[in-house]
Amino acid sequence: MKKFLSIILCVIMMFGALSFTGCKDKNAVGESWKVNVYDSVEKQIVGFSLTRNSVNVKEVWLNVEKIEGNLVGVTVQKYTAQSSLERNEYFSNTSTSTTLGGGEISITAKMVKDANKEKKGWIKLNAEAWDKNYNNVLLSLKGNMTIREIVFVSMKGEIIKATVDRALVVVEYDDGTTRDKLWTLSDLGAITGAKYGVPTALLDSQDSFNSKDD
Repeated sequence: MKKFLSIILCVIMMFGALSFTGCKDKNAVGESWKVNVYDSVEKQIVGFSLTRNSVNVKEVWLNVEKIEGNLVGVTVQKYTAQSSLERNEYFSNTSTSTTLGGGEISITAKMVKDANKEKKGWIKLNAEAWDKNYNNVLLSLKGNMTIREIVFVSMKGEIIKATVDRALVVVEYDDGTTRDKLWTLSDLGAITGAKYGVPTALLDSQDSFNSKDD
C-alpha cells in the first residue's frame, strides 16, 4: 500500500512540474538592459531600424522595470543614418522637429511603480498619436534605469518590426571594465560577460506587449 501511495505521489509531482514548466506566460517580458550614467557620457543612445512598409508610427511604449532616484529622461526622435561610422557623427543628423512629445519625456518613480502594478511595466511615451513614417528612430536615455522592452505601434494598432541599427552606449563587463563605442548589431551580438546586458534586449520579447493593457 505504501509503495502504491508513493507511486501516486510521484505522478502528482511530475504533473505539477510539467504544469509549471510548460505554461509559460506569453506576456512575460524577456531580458532587461540596465542603463547607467558614466563619467564619460551623459546619455545612452540606441538607433532602431523600422520595417520599410510605409506604415506610420502611432505609439511608442517602453517597459520599465525600475529607475534610480525620482526622475529619468527619455527622448525619441527621427534620425538619418550617416555614411560615416565615427561615433560622434553617426547620429548627428537627428530631427528635433520630429521629436516625440516635443522634447525630453520625464519618467517618474511613481509612473514606474504604477505601470508595474497595473500594466506589467508598460509606459506609453506619447499622449497623442505620433503619426510619423520613420525608418530610423533614435532612443536617448538619461539617468539610471532598468528597461525591458520597447515597442513601436502602427496606426493600425500593430507592432512594427524593428531591429537595432547602432548603439552609442557604454558596456560594462563582469570584471568592472567598460567600453564606450558605437556598436553595430553584430558587435552587440558578439558581446559576452556584459554585467548589465545590452540594448538588443529591448527587442527580445515583442509579443509580451498587449495594447489592451492601455
